[in-house]
Amino acid sequence: MSSNPRKTKSSPNYNPDCIVAAIYGEDDILAFTRIGDSVWTNIMVPSRPYDDIVYYSGKFYAVDCHGVVVVCDLDDDNGPKAIVVAPAPTKTHGSIQKYHVESVGDLLPVSRIRGGTLFEGDDDNNLKSRY
Repeated sequence: MSSNPRKTKSSPNYNPDCIVAAIYGEDDILAFTRIGDSVWTNIMVPSRPYDDIVYYSGKFYAVDCHGVVVVCDLDDDNGPKAIVVAPAPTKTHGSIQKYHVESVGDLLPVSRIRGGTLFEGDDDNNLKSRY
């Protein structure tokens, strides 16, 4: 969500600048809607599925299952689209969930291993990838 949907806490009027973005459906499609819209609008994207979308510094950023980061341009003349701003990191796996978090004013990538370990230790407690 880009801003509070209400103009003020006590106001019954809605903020027309509020935008809500979401990931939906089996294909994890990016979409958005504005206060007053009657439908969601899909965002043209270079890949799918997407793991996370966040609002940061006036823009929506999304990360796909490979770790590719896109910024959403909702006002493009040819329709809303996502533009790649960071390629996928090396050695990413579909079993790693990708997120973005804001910390101390920066947008940081975070990965979470789903369903098991990707690393194993040796006798000297050194970790190595199993893949």
